[in-house]
Amino acid sequence: MDKIQSMTTFVAVVKAGSFIRAIESTGLSRAAVSRQVMETGTIPWRSITASHNA
Repeated sequence: MDKIQSMTTFVAVVKAGSFIRAIESTGLSRAAVSRQVMETGTIPWRSITASHNA
């Protein structure tokens, strides 16, 4: 998969605030969005809560 496309999709998820809104705005399938976000190696929002609970 194209790394630029994966990063673009990741940014869309972060800007949208949810996977569902990103799916709607990008026109990609749920599987495509999930796969592309996983390819970035980053989980949106995880580091924010993890750093406060540590």
